[in-house]
Amino acid sequence: MGLATDIARMEHQGEPSARYVPVVARPRRLLPSQVADRWPDRESDDPAVEVARRLANALRTAMGGRSLRAIGDATGVDHTTVAAILNGTTWPDLSTIARLEAGLDVDLWPHGVARSSSRAGPTK
Repeated sequence: MGLATDIARMEHQGEPSARYVPVVARPRRLLPSQVADRWPDRESDDPAVEVARRLANALRTAMGGRSLRAIGDATGVDHTTVAAILNGTTWPDLSTIARLEAGLDVDLWPHGVARSSSRAGPTK
């Protein structure tokens, strides 16, 4: 069945077609730790990876000696997500970053990455 058929069926059953959201796969991209040499200690030439690296380092500093679970409890971000950010095995989304910043009462977003370097180019 095609999209038009699905929408017609839903409208016939009284479901608004606006609720139909087709799933479109995004191309896979490499994770920050796969792009960066010696994650998270060495700077990256890729600006997106550099933002992720600096954010991970700021998060590690903000954690102090607290456990992943303690950070999760304080922020509402699952402890496995916190670990993935620190390990560079995820690209944290804005909602996650906002919850981490609010729960830890600290700015984590690394400002000025694009301005502080002449590095350019898309994330692989």
